Amino acid sequence: MKNLLLSLSLLVFAPLLTFAQEGGQTYIEGEDYELITPPVRTANPDKIEVVEFFWYGCHHCYNFEPIVAAWKKTLADDVVFRGSPAIWNAAMELHARTYYTAEVLGVLDKMNPILFQAMNVDGKKLATEEESRALFVANGVAAEDFTKAFE
Repeated sequence: MKNLLLSLSLLVFAPLLTFAQEGGQTYIEGEDYELITPPVRTANPDKIEVVEFFWYGCHHCYNFEPIVAAWKKTLADDVVFRGSPAIWNAAMELHARTYYTAEVLGVLDKMNPILFQAMNVDGKKLATEEESRALFVANGVAAEDFTKAFE
């Protein structure tokens, strides 16, 4: 009975071992990715630039944000990460201004998850400058500093 159980276990789990060995996979240009030609101009041509397009009101972006935040901590010295708020309407423009306000004030790492949570969990629309200011003030930013950076 033990031999039968062992044999069945091996039969079930052995195929999974092949997937575990694929961690060192190499990627092939033209098959796994395409080289962008001509290269996109970046702020620093000596560095790899990763740009994340997002919107604070997007549930998918909200769910992805903790993964991005953890990944950013592992970036090599030659990699630069930057966010780029997506804009295709007036509300999103306001949210983009809020993002850049946090960036100018040096509180982006702190405020980014707070802004995502406000819109996706707490049900806040952040539809006005005043609503965004109140959120920043509640999280330690002086109202005057917010207003100056927002404008």
